[in-house]
Amino acid sequence: MSSVFWQLIRRDLYLFRFDYLKAILNSMIWLFCVVVVSNYIMSAMGIRTGYGIFILIGSIASVSLFRCIHSMPVLLNDIDHDGPISYYLSLPIKQYMIFVRYAISFALKAAIITLSVIFLTKLCMWQVFDFTNLSLLKYLIIFFITHIFIGFFTLFLTAYTPDMSYFENIWARVIFPMWFLGCYQFDWMTLYQQIPLFAYINLLNPLTYIIEANRVVFLGQAGYLNFWLCCVMLILFTFVAAYLGIYKFMKRLDCI
Repeated sequence: MSSVFWQLIRRDLYLFRFDYLKAILNSMIWLFCVVVVSNYIMSAMGIRTGYGIFILIGSIASVSLFRCIHSMPVLLNDIDHDGPISYYLSLPIKQYMIFVRYAISFALKAAIITLSVIFLTKLCMWQVFDFTNLSLLKYLIIFFITHIFIGFFTLFLTAYTPDMSYFENIWARVIFPMWFLGCYQFDWMTLYQQIPLFAYINLLNPLTYIIEANRVVFLGQAGYLNFWLCCVMLILFTFVAAYLGIYKFMKRLDCI
């Protein structure tokens, strides 16, 4: 059973090589635009020094989310048109493991893109992307937790998206608000000082913990949510997304 599971993962990664360069190029173009605007233009308009690296770290932390969300239409199309998923469910493996496999594949592909983007960003923007305060151990921890969460979160969103015609709604009503309001352009402490009630509501947004934890890793703990709190909350969100996503898929495809 385990061999079938890992063979499916290997197959996904093997096919991913065809999309790898395109995904890297797309991510680097986005990050380049972010750095130019936030580090060089916004600073000329009076934005505080360091805002460029602040936004850059938030952007890198978001790369894995957008990479995984990019996979949703493929899985939705499989479901709508009786695609490969029907074959996978007939394999000698517990059916819930097929959905776990999708989440793990999403996570691994996103992790590969994120690592590549970090390397290329450091290479191209050596002085801007400073590693002076980097905590490698903390980064490895949050890197693993983040990608596992995003893999299962993508599975969860896909399970509750009726068909491809709803994808735009999911993007506009769920993904974009979560990302844009999830401390991408500001830190949680500043939000709390300005709008305390909304800051507490924002603690229900898992992207808040992802972006805040990544800034702790690169910039230090001062001024951000506690790193270990972010880790614990993301683990809880992962279990919730995994359970609800797998259950919904099992019910949707008549596996239970």
